[in-house]
Amino acid sequence: MDPTVVGFNWLDSGGTYAILAVIWIASAVAFGNYAHRLGRRYDSPNDGCLLTVATQLLTLFGGALGLLLGRFPIFIFTSAIGAVIFPAAGCVYFGWRMRAYRNR
Repeated sequence: MDPTVVGFNWLDSGGTYAILAVIWIASAVAFGNYAHRLGRRYDSPNDGCLLTVATQLLTLFGGALGLLLGRFPIFIFTSAIGAVIFPAAGCVYFGWRMRAYRNR
């Protein structure tokens, strides 16, 4: 693809992966921060740290699964949704488990 051509498509030239990198990094940082705050809220900072690591892995897994399930250009949306849904579900479930363990 020649960038001097008027019909140059920036998504085909790597713009898609720049968008995905921003979404994945923002999701990983946001949910990592949220997981750490969950650990501090329920007086278990070690579990919060472990949940932070788990959210990073869930972000990568959800984003990669979205890449596999979608075709161009739909995989941008499926990857973004996977990179947000998987760590959110992990935080909700394991945050609930931390609360239940604390209230025993």
